[in-house]
Amino acid sequence: MARKDKVDEEQQQARRFIRVRAPGGSFWRAGRHFTREPVEIDLTDLSEEQLLAITGESRLAVEGPFDDA
Repeated sequence: MARKDKVDEEQQQARRFIRVRAPGGSFWRAGRHFTREPVEIDLTDLSEEQLLAITGESRLAVEGPFDDA
């Protein structure tokens, strides 16, 4: 049983995130500022509307989602 508890704990600690950058330079979307430098955003920090606005924006380069364990 201890093994299952450890697996559950690891899954709860896993972070899902996207990596976003604005190749054209400074750009705001969904209340967030993006630059040419990539930024990682935890998916739990975004509402569904924000996630759709960011992923649907052609001026942003979005990678992921990724799992970080």
